[in-house]
Amino acid sequence: MNIVIKSTVKLLVLLFSFFVKVKKNNWLISLDGGGGSKCAENTYAFARYVSSKKNISLKVVSKNNIKEFKKILVKPFSINYIVALIRSRILIIESDMHNDIPAYRDNETIKINLFHGLALKKIYYSSKHIGNIFEKKLIMALEINDANF
Repeated sequence: MNIVIKSTVKLLVLLFSFFVKVKKNNWLISLDGGGGSKCAENTYAFARYVSSKKNISLKVVSKNNIKEFKKILVKPFSINYIVALIRSRILIIESDMHNDIPAYRDNETIKINLFHGLALKKIYYSSKHIGNIFEKKLIMALEINDANF
């Protein structure tokens, strides 16, 4: 995508986010960024669940045409995409906000990442204490104990 188009959309979203209030029940889910598959499995399953709820206004962002979400699908950088970004309170992604929902709204939105294990990986890699506990448990599991026989 052209850098000029991305910058223009980001500026439009930033500008309108000061004047347009988000709607509490508007959600935007990205189905792109699935790690090589057609769509992101975690967000796809969550979008199927949320689409059955009557009190949530859902929009799904994807470059691919997905028949199941045909009525609520928006293409990135379209007019409907910009409107959905400006009005959505909750943004749900699979792995990376900048790639899954480009030019997202910063103001008054809740961003949710559904990548499995992300929080645990961050805790493990950022804490020496957690790493020491993990190593001790692994050593204990490998030790031969008379109680196991």
